[in-house]
Parts: sequence; C-alpha cells; structure tokens
Amino acid sequence: MSVVVTACGGGGNGGGFFPFFPLPTQLYAVGGTVTGLTGSGLVLQNNGGDDLAVPAGSSSFRFAGKLAKGEAYAVRVKTQPGSPAQTCTVNSATGTVADADVSTVTIVCASNSVTVSGTVSGLVGSGLVLQNNGADSLAVAANGSFTFATPMANGATYAVTVSALPAAEFCSVTNGSGTAAADVSNVAVQCSVGSVTTVAGTGAKGSANGNGTAASFNQPFGMVVDSGGNLYVADSANNTIRKITPARDVTTFAGSVTPGSTNGNGTLASFDRPTGLASDTGGNFYTGDFNNNMIRKITPAADVTTIAGSGAFGSTNGNGTAASFNNPAGVAVDAAGNVYISDYNNNLIRKITPAGDVTTFAGSGAVGGADGNGTAASFNSPVGLALDAAGNLYVADSLNNVIRKITPAGDVTTFAGSGTAGAVDGNGTAASFRVPNGVTVDASGNIYVADYGNNLFRVITPAGDVRTLAGSGAPGAADGKGAAASFNGPVSVVLDGSNAFYVADYDGQLIRRIVLVPGP
Repeated sequence: MSVVVTACGGGGNGGGFFPFFPLPTQLYAVGGTVTGLTGSGLVLQNNGGDDLAVPAGSSSFRFAGKLAKGEAYAVRVKTQPGSPAQTCTVNSATGTVADADVSTVTIVCASNSVTVSGTVSGLVGSGLVLQNNGADSLAVAANGSFTFATPMANGATYAVTVSALPAAEFCSVTNGSGTAAADVSNVAVQCSVGSVTTVAGTGAKGSANGNGTAASFNQPFGMVVDSGGNLYVADSANNTIRKITPARDVTTFAGSVTPGSTNGNGTLASFDRPTGLASDTGGNFYTGDFNNNMIRKITPAADVTTIAGSGAFGSTNGNGTAASFNNPAGVAVDAAGNVYISDYNNNLIRKITPAGDVTTFAGSGAVGGADGNGTAASFNSPVGLALDAAGNLYVADSLNNVIRKITPAGDVTTFAGSGTAGAVDGNGTAASFRVPNGVTVDASGNIYVADYGNNLFRVITPAGDVRTLAGSGAPGAADGKGAAASFNGPVSVVLDGSNAFYVADYDGQLIRRIVLVPGP
C-alpha cells in the first residue's frame, strides 16, 4: 500500500513552504539632559568605553552607541570641564534599557567656586573700600568679618587691596594675595593712625651728646637707618652728622660745629649745612652739603670725602668736582649705586653715577610745575627724594606743594597735590600739601610725607589716596596718637627695619618716632 502525502492549504503558489526570517533586534539610544555647563572639555562615558565630548553650553547629550532591550547602561564623567573649572555629577546614571530610548540621565555642572573673606580691625572712620583683583569692590563700614560677593574659580589667584582709605586712617592688608585652592578666610586688614613719641632732643637748640632727651640738636634734617638699627641725622645748623643708637645714645659721628668743607675722619671733617642723607648697599652715607654746594660721602668708618661739586654755585654737568650745584638738598641712592640729588636752587634733579659722572636727570632749571620727560619738566625748590622697588623716584616739590614721580626713563608726573597750599586729604591732585619736604617709601609702595608747613605726617597709597596719620596741624611737641600728637616743622622721614618711622622736627629740635597702631 502506498501513502500519498499532500501539502495542506492551497493558494496560487501550489502549496510550497515559506522560509523563516527573524525580526531585527531593536536598539535604543542612551542620553539625557545637561544643566549648568559653562566650561569646556567635559567627556562622558557609557559602560566604560563609549566616550562622548559635550561642548560648553549644551543642554542635552546622546551617546552614539545604542543598546538593546535588557542591556545595562552606566554613565560616568570621564573628564571634568575646565576654563572655567567645574565639577559635573551624574544623576540616574545606571539602569536597564526597556522598550524606548533612555533620556532620564541628568548631568548637573557647577563651578568650582571659592570665596575670599577676612577681617577688618582698627577701623574708626568711614569710607574704606576693598578690592579683589582690582575689580570686585567691597565697602566696609565696621570692624569684623567681610566677604567679597563674587566667588572665584578654584585655583584662581586673588589679590586684596585697599581701593579707598577711611578718613584720617591708613589701612594695610596682610595675607592679601595667593592662589585660592579652597575658601580663603585669613585676609587681615588693619586700620591705623600714627602713634608719636620723642626719641631724642631737649627741644632747645644745642649740640650736646647724651641719651635721648638729654641730647640736643640744631635744625635736624635728613636721616638714614643702618642695618644695626642706628639712626643717623644730618644736624644741619650744627654742621654735623649725629648717630643715635637703638638705646637712644646720641653721639657726633662726623663733622664739627664749625662750618667748613674739610675731608677727613669723623670730627676732623667739616660740613656747612648738611641736609639730605641716604645710604648705599655698602653702608656708605651720602649727604647734600647745602652751603658747600657739594655731595659728600661718609664711610661706615666715618671717613668723609667729596664725590661731586666744585664748591661754586652752578649747574655744570661733569665728573666729580668738575660739576657744580646750587644748594643740593635731598639724596637717594638706587641699587646700582647711582646717587640722585635734589638741586634745590637750580630746580633740578641730578644724577651721579658710581664713576662720579654728574648729569641732569630731570628739570629745565626754570621755576615751574610742568610735567614731561627729563629736562622738559620743571620743579620749584625740590627737597626730599625716595626710590621705590621699581626704581621710580618720588620728589617732595616743596614750593609747588606737590609730590612728583619720575620713572627710570625720566618721565615726570604729579603724583599727589593740587599745587595750592592746604591740608586736604583726598585722591591724587584733589589732596593738598603745604611745603612738603621729606618722603620715604615702604615695601608695599606707600609713600610717607613729612608735610613741613602743615606740621603733619601724611601717607599716599599706590592708588594716590592721601591721608593724615599724625599731627594736629598746630606746631608743638606733644606725643600721642593721630591728631593728639603735634610736630614743629617736620622735614624728613625714614623707615627702619621694624616698620617704625622717624621724623626730624626741624623747628622743634627733636627726633620723633612713629608706629602705626589701631585708630582711637
């Protein structure tokens, strides 16, 4: 018997078999949203291998590689963004793919910001304004803590400065600059006034040596401090250079009371109205020998020589004694050993090289107050000189009632003072002086002024803010803080290694000491 098997079903194809084709696997994308991304360089990674660079400003992302239903995903940040530095975190980072694209992963980015803060102490007056990096300004009205409003990126540099001083006070910043690797909280701002004491002098004219107020002076002028803390004073009307030890013992270092121009050692030498006094890096002193029209050099061993000036009145440039001056007054010495002289009655600033070559650094010789380069500028009886760390020379332009600045290139500008005699505190040319005589500069670039005609001790910040630190304005010899103290013709000021100032009270025959202390 035979069996016949026939296909079931029918149709026009004669009942043949259909082949089986499996359906393709459905693949799904993994992505999500991005918020707060401002930095560049963010790289995300899925499942340890699929990298995706996400540009700054993006609001969404999607990996190029896709996954099938049931496969796992794990999104992480491979590289954090920079410029500015940020930290990005991943939320809903892991899961299993269902029947749709994954869009629930969220990337949240935040700046690595830090704050800059600190404390203010000693503040009495109003008007203190601090700045961070020269832009973020903060007005501070009281003692206590402060915080700048604008956060900084982690790792950025900060520099806190005083933008505006309070009335009748000087404020300085410590711990004010650095790199902010975390929140900065140790910036300290100390506001101060000058506390004045008398170091030496009876107050009467004389030439007696002795300790402190047992000694006497006769119109003391320029001063300098040596590395041992000894103070040297050009005792102008006594024609001597006096030495005051840290123990306040006063002796005559060089010169005799009798005027003259003799070179020699110690009291065998003679001067005629020594005025300015400055030192070089080797401990040698230089003085403007006012009435002798000479520049004298005094070694640490008290050997006195003449380095420039013929003795005759004049303004001739030349080498050593071939040059001439007309009442040289203020002196400053730069790091290279160049000596700068304020040639008082020539209205010039002169320069003497270590080889003794004398040239005119600035000034036309005519009385005036013109700014300009070199001999295009003019002065009116310049006295005190001081150099800052950058080599800028500051000049107390006494009868112009201003403080001038001369760059190393010889460019002369008016740094502070209106030109009209007065005692107004303010910024730059809004402030006023009355016959300023002495200037000195501290390591931060603040300029301190012995304001002779006002009987005041003033300060000028690098930003040009002028404030009165000590002195009532009336002539006197009172010790005390701020306006409780008084001076009588302060003509010079010098700073020692412990941040104490010394002022020569020309008409009061005293040497005064000033330290900055918290305001009253």
